[in-house]
Amino acid sequence: MKIAYTGKNDPRTFKQAASSTIARLVENDPDVIYLDADVMSCIGTLDWSKSHTDRAINCGIAEANMVGVACGLSAVGFKPIIHSFGPFVSRRIFDQVFLSGGYAKNSVTIIGSDPGVTAAYNGGTHMPFEDLAMYRAIPEAYVFDIADPNMLESVLEQSVELPGVKYIRTPRKLAATLYEQGSKMPIGKAITLREGTDAVVLPAASWCMRQCRRPSLLKKKV
Repeated sequence: MKIAYTGKNDPRTFKQAASSTIARLVENDPDVIYLDADVMSCIGTLDWSKSHTDRAINCGIAEANMVGVACGLSAVGFKPIIHSFGPFVSRRIFDQVFLSGGYAKNSVTIIGSDPGVTAAYNGGTHMPFEDLAMYRAIPEAYVFDIADPNMLESVLEQSVELPGVKYIRTPRKLAATLYEQGSKMPIGKAITLREGTDAVVLPAASWCMRQCRRPSLLKKKV
């Protein structure tokens, strides 16, 4: 992805980028289908879903069942995208994702919003820190830690075409623009922010890794 950092916030929130990208993917591909655990208003897909009731499914506050539905859809050729808050699509549904997704080799794109401390006043029940570790334990799973809305857009577009389990952890609100709009996120590779010889800094919120095929992120120059 091309670096475009100026210190200014992106005009779009993460949830605006997510909702517009999901809508575009669903409308352009008859195999893409969106499922949510009764928090569509939180990710910006609620209004769009009302006019696409056959392609946007509210599974209710039943995340484990939502994963089962998504994996069943994958088994018959669909490309499901599911969303809920980070803790509810990680520790609450891990067994279903591991078995119906990873073990059964079904393909599902999982969006976990507001990871870490970003849920703020929702408290500790809404703050997953172990979600990265859990998804990295699933063989061949992709894990994406989103840094800005442009990265989110690129990752979503690519994820629906990737096989297996894809976990996208993303905030919902504003953030500084880091990458140029329309640039493509290189999956499985580190992004060079700036060339140098004295130090290497890896932003924690801008990497992705595929378990069991780990890229070499650093090449130390001696």
